[in-house]
Amino acid sequence: DKAWASVSQHMIIAYHHRGEDEATVNELGVRTIHWVDLERKNGEWVISLEWYWDPFEIHSLEPEVAPGTARCSLPLPAPPPGEYNRSAAVAYADRYSGVRHGPGDGRYNNKDYRDYTGLGGDCANFVSQVLSDEKAGGIPPDWNWNEGSTAWLQAEALVYYLLDSGLAVKIMRGSFQEVTAATEEYPQGAVNVLHPGDIIGYEEKGEIGHVSIVVGRDSAGYVLVNSHTADRYHMPWDLGWDKYTTYWLLQIVY
Repeated sequence: DKAWASVSQHMIIAYHHRGEDEATVNELGVRTIHWVDLERKNGEWVISLEWYWDPFEIHSLEPEVAPGTARCSLPLPAPPPGEYNRSAAVAYADRYSGVRHGPGDGRYNNKDYRDYTGLGGDCANFVSQVLSDEKAGGIPPDWNWNEGSTAWLQAEALVYYLLDSGLAVKIMRGSFQEVTAATEEYPQGAVNVLHPGDIIGYEEKGEIGHVSIVVGRDSAGYVLVNSHTADRYHMPWDLGWDKYTTYWLLQIVY
């Protein structure tokens, strides 16, 4: 006999930064979906195969502390004016983050959309929803970017669509050191130009394989993101990535 099952593991982590009062508490959350194949052996069900997406990736096994250059303490300029509803986009990203905070918390995916987590990944699908849903960002889809299209579902295609269509501008593409470095143009670092509702793409080995939505900042001014596939809620934007990752910082200008 054989069977399969999926199991969701939800985890909420409370943290504060070095030097902060212990009473200062930030919360991040992750959801890991485990898919398992089961076989009956000697009258008992045993797991024969398991696979899952790790929200922290393998790089968490090789910690390397980077300088704290990604924080921001100075007031930031206002986001660009436009019709894009940033506050509604963030509320949607939190509501459908997929990460539950306890029994009865209904933070699941929006059932109005297909879930592609087990079909190659759901990150671009989620960001597309955040940008376009009438109860979220409200950017109208078009013939090239609509539910089920390549630009809607694939991270790299979505990034290039947003740039080519003029819905977003690229603030910077670079390593962690490059996007956090203080420059004449970006005294607080390019990453700190991002506002809630903006997008970060993650490139590895020459391909953008993941996208996330900026949802706010923690107590130290660190940019936080939500994303799907390995579901993340208010996660520091670079957590789970490493020195080989190239970041694409996109500001929505619709």
